Amino acid sequence: MRIADHIVVETVDDQSVLLDLNRNTYFALNRVGKMVIQGITDGLSKDDIQNSVCECFPAQPRERIADDVAAFLAHLESQEMLIVS
Repeated sequence: MRIADHIVVETVDDQSVLLDLNRNTYFALNRVGKMVIQGITDGLSKDDIQNSVCECFPAQPRERIADDVAAFLAHLESQEMLIVS
């Protein structure tokens, strides 16, 4: 999977956003969203991204993190921001 070509990832003052150049819109990312996008950029699989998030938030149930990451990835794909191959 990879970020679509028309999406630009920007970080300003510790705030990360996805800029959709086709729609002239942006999507602000929280800490977990930033970790997911970084994982995609680094070429990690969905499972590896979920494991990375779990390591940073050990108090959260793994199932909840897995569901949240999967939902975020599905949302990005539905908005044509993520290419899944």
